[in-house]
Amino acid sequence: MCPSRVLCVGGGGDGLGGGTGMRESRRISSANTSEDAIAAFKDECSWLLTTYDNNQRLSRALSGLYYSAKSTRLAPRIVHALLSGDPTETVDSGRGEDACFVAEAMLRSVHSSGDLLAQVLNICLCEPRLRTRDVSLNSVLKRIRVKVAECEEGTPDNDWYKAIASGLGGIGESAEYQYIADFTNTAKHRHYIERTLLTSEDGCRIVFGAFKKDSREHETRTFEDVLSSACSVVDECLDIVALVERRRAYDKVVAKGGTVVGDFYNVSATPMVMPLARYTPRRHLPD
Repeated sequence: MCPSRVLCVGGGGDGLGGGTGMRESRRISSANTSEDAIAAFKDECSWLLTTYDNNQRLSRALSGLYYSAKSTRLAPRIVHALLSGDPTETVDSGRGEDACFVAEAMLRSVHSSGDLLAQVLNICLCEPRLRTRDVSLNSVLKRIRVKVAECEEGTPDNDWYKAIASGLGGIGESAEYQYIADFTNTAKHRHYIERTLLTSEDGCRIVFGAFKKDSREHETRTFEDVLSSACSVVDECLDIVALVERRRAYDKVVAKGGTVVGDFYNVSATPMVMPLARYTPRRHLPD
């Protein structure tokens, strides 16, 4: 049996001071969202792209967003495989250090999801479009809020733009995204953030050290903690793209003289035969 101990990976310090204060880690499977969500997202991206005549800028942004989401599904599998087995051998062989590298790579990938989502929304929603280099979560959110103000209260357009603005603003203001952004920017531009391996008879766990970014202080977190945050950010991005995809489908059907009732499209019907239902954003539909 191997007693609990903390081994630093690529950095100094004593981590959690023996690991006695570490919170119980959640199972990776509970933090990991269904693979079906990624598969559905890929289909939505493909359909959305065709409706914009395979716009190359949109294609590249959606592809980047897809792989950012994919990283939250692949990273835990790789980390688990690298940390499986005898803890001492895991550390001595360098597999523990490799696992920490994979975990940080996932965080960097998820950090990019905010900017990539902003690029998607700039192409799909903003008229005139912002220059690529001027696109960010905040700049696109400002444009969408203008759209909200321009649309009459209670109309389908007003409801839809409000839902997009709410989701986009929620990502940028969330504690999960703030942690990921601060971690990535600190690691890229300021200094290395300590990560340790907490070893015990059950195996190894990755622990990211506490750090400070400007006035914000972030506490020590396990890989399971940051994975949960990463999945939360990615899922919010997928929800917003789903809203855009659903509205695009709505507009396409109406443009062909059809109508929409709930989630059912009837391209052959006319408004006189089937009244056009008020558009309801997908994330606001009842379970």
